[in-house]
Amino acid sequence: MALLSMTGFGKAATQNDLGMFGVEIRSVNNRYFDFNPRLPREWAAVEIHLRDLVHRHISRGKVNLSVHWVPPPDMTVQVHLSEQIIGEVAERFHKAGERRGVAIEVPWSEVFKLPGVLTIQPPDLDADALFAAIENPVVEALDQLDAMRAAEGRAMAKALASHLATVRQLTDDIERQRGCVLEKQRERLQRLVEQMRPEVGQALSDERLEAEVLLFADRSDITEEVVRLHSHCETFERLLAASEREPSGKRMEFIAQEILREANTIGSKARDTEIITAVIALKHETEKIREQLQNVE
Repeated sequence: MALLSMTGFGKAATQNDLGMFGVEIRSVNNRYFDFNPRLPREWAAVEIHLRDLVHRHISRGKVNLSVHWVPPPDMTVQVHLSEQIIGEVAERFHKAGERRGVAIEVPWSEVFKLPGVLTIQPPDLDADALFAAIENPVVEALDQLDAMRAAEGRAMAKALASHLATVRQLTDDIERQRGCVLEKQRERLQRLVEQMRPEVGQALSDERLEAEVLLFADRSDITEEVVRLHSHCETFERLLAASEREPSGKRMEFIAQEILREANTIGSKARDTEIITAVIALKHETEKIREQLQNVE
């Protein structure tokens, strides 16, 4: 079974010449592929490489990738301290103290956390070198995520197979009941004819009765809809049984929608309470399938 969930998580870490790297990847269901990286500011050029790597593993879903980077101690960096901002902060604290007649100490540890006060700029790093440094932990995290998605996919496949079996059984019930509907209608019309003959004589002939039965049969015929239901179920079952890894969630969603469409048509044509009851149950089961498919890649 090759179904994959769109929900998963993976993490990995590594250390090399460019420092320590920690990677976390989380995916949730989404109609399309939506990549949301959280990278160090200096890594903008690496984003496209990471997106392509992740997209090779995940065809659709919302993916959040975060990378934590600690440069090596011996890496040459440029430290910039904004004396202008520091001067303005110190002056404002000084004036605030004068207004209150007290000396207010400047909380420098907090001031240095303000945007633009202290910036540490690492040296310009080659995008290919950065990607090479981070590729292995990203792949390791993706492998963990894929394992989780596959495990959940197997569980969903079992649930979908169970729902599909119920849909097929209900389709068989509708098909069997269809054969009884015409006979029931003929018997009903025959009773009406017998009740009315004392009043209208022989005006209601057997030919007229048969014509009414044929008209009813034409208006309520669900043969084509039942055939298509069987076909949709077989196609869905083949997708469930496929062994290759291929995103099939969208195709399954389409088939489930078609099953609902055929069920609605049968429900509008049916003049039999047992068929209508089976249609209601079939639609309910198909909605369960559609709900499960919301998280299938």
